[in-house]
Amino acid sequence: MGNWIAIQASDVQKAGPIAVVTTAETQQNGATVEAIATATAEVRQALSTGNALDIDPTKVPNSLAKLTARRAFFALCEVLSMELTKDQADTKRNDQSRLNRLVDEKIRVEQPDNPNGTAEMQSQPSPAIRRRHRNFTGRTMDGI
Repeated sequence: MGNWIAIQASDVQKAGPIAVVTTAETQQNGATVEAIATATAEVRQALSTGNALDIDPTKVPNSLAKLTARRAFFALCEVLSMELTKDQADTKRNDQSRLNRLVDEKIRVEQPDNPNGTAEMQSQPSPAIRRRHRNFTGRTMDGI
């Protein structure tokens, strides 16, 4: 088994009541796939500041797989306009805190199976802006 994994609908079903997933899918076809894609992109974006990303844009580290599945589940709850229980709200807040620590580069995750140094969300160096150096000569000053 590799270090990184692609989240499946079955993983999202394990994150909460299956009825939520099936109801969301019934009301909006493709809701689960969209929720998984969004959650995966959010996690990979948080990772991109201090960790190498896998070349496969659908994969997240195994250590963040459950967090990603929960984010997708909570997104499905929003599709259904369901209020989260107190425990779910606390879990969502803790998950967001963990993602914030990833952004701040306080947490490192396992190395990707197929690292890509130029992954879609790798941070880029800032462009260098330099003053233009002007040379004044007798010719340019006289307007010739």
